[in-house]
Amino acid sequence: MTLIEYLQELAVACGGDNVHGAIYDNDIFMLHPHCWCERAQCPWCGGCECPPEADKYYFDGVEITFDEFEHLFEFATKDTIVGSGAWKRAANKINRRRATVHVPMSDFCAGTGIYGEHGSIPGRRAPNFWHKPSGLRVWWHKVIDEVEYVDGDTDDLEAVFADCFASIAENGCVI
Repeated sequence: MTLIEYLQELAVACGGDNVHGAIYDNDIFMLHPHCWCERAQCPWCGGCECPPEADKYYFDGVEITFDEFEHLFEFATKDTIVGSGAWKRAANKINRRRATVHVPMSDFCAGTGIYGEHGSIPGRRAPNFWHKPSGLRVWWHKVIDEVEYVDGDTDDLEAVFADCFASIAENGCVI
């Protein structure tokens, strides 16, 4: 079976459907459908809430302000037409000397708080599926067969999902 087929079968076993999934959580796995609530504190919808100082800007390894960072780019590309070959070459040349580093200052970016409690990894919303013992996480867009991202080992899906189904049989499916 494929990852998607396992996820669809698990969703149905948890009382949901094979399109969107189900809401289920126990000590072995967590399953949650795509969420559209858009609340800032929803682990499936929230995002970076870091203050502006979380972004650090560098030129040749020296920290500079955002205004200086932006000015360097504008100066390097000022005599070119945006999108032209000359502009792209100038942009690439200056960007090799510029860098941006994001220092996590929010639960979303650090993978802590409500995000960490629901299996999130730093900088990513909570997964739609999380097998807790192995750390396998899967995110999908709206429907299960639109998997966007997988984090973790998928070499032994049979064992991962056998563990999930066994936990349902042991604990029952409470929605």
